[in-house]
Amino acid sequence: MNTESFETESQPVCTDEVLTRDLLARIPGKARPYLTPMLTRAIGDLNTDKDLEEQFRVLQDVSQRILKRHSCPAAGDIRKLRKALEIPQRIFGQFTGVSRTSVSHWENERTTPFPPQRAYIHAIAGDSVEGLGAIVAYLKQKRRNSPVGQ
Repeated sequence: MNTESFETESQPVCTDEVLTRDLLARIPGKARPYLTPMLTRAIGDLNTDKDLEEQFRVLQDVSQRILKRHSCPAAGDIRKLRKALEIPQRIFGQFTGVSRTSVSHWENERTTPFPPQRAYIHAIAGDSVEGLGAIVAYLKQKRRNSPVGQ
């Protein structure tokens, strides 16, 4: 996915910066497919950088649990990761190479992902945290460097 598909820059809400195309361009390439749906919605909803930091904490928490489990991610963690990224089961299935039904079965503990899909889930979790972390760090730095009162 490319960042050119975002039509307008966001307008600031209160004093918090809102996501812009510039921020989306900062996403590392490997994390872009996983994070773009969530960040696109964030732009549409005019979420502030503080909202994004909270989203990052949720994503970081679930991703750490997934990355600690070298065998198979827990069903609840798969669902939480997908929800944190705000992507439907169909799209999550495309990222992992399975159908929407398979993702539903994983989330409802009917089946577990095969090793190749486990590797994809680990990659999605790690890349997403790294990419969103880079954006949050940039926003924090920008906030620290901004003149007081502006």
